[in-house]
Amino acid sequence: MEFRSAIESDFESIISWIENSDDCLTWAGPDVTFPMIPTALKRQIEYTAGNSYCLLDKTEPVAFGQLLQKGEYHYHLARIIVAPVSRGRGYGYKICKHLIKRAHACDSRRLTLNVYRDNQRAIGLYRHLGFVPAPP
Repeated sequence: MEFRSAIESDFESIISWIENSDDCLTWAGPDVTFPMIPTALKRQIEYTAGNSYCLLDKTEPVAFGQLLQKGEYHYHLARIIVAPVSRGRGYGYKICKHLIKRAHACDSRRLTLNVYRDNQRAIGLYRHLGFVPAPP
């Protein structure tokens, strides 16, 4: 397993993991259109090599996530996804731990994320990582 900054060619793989508009909304929120186009997706998710990361199994991406700076000491985990064929192997946990480690290296004092209430699998992962629900 290897972590690296996401590169443009990774977006073809990531797009293939999203099967429909509901999956797209769950993963990326309302600002990403479906069907996705790599160049548009990069713009819609505000991709930079410094905020987007992949977990690789050999040379193939198996997970993707972003770490977005929201304020001087505030970072935000975003758009965490694992390839459908690779789910259930702990890759979501690994990509999140990597992003959390990067946030701490940037002197983060506040780390947040968003998740839809019906995404129970993700909620379970985030609780396992120590995140707690914020007040409404």
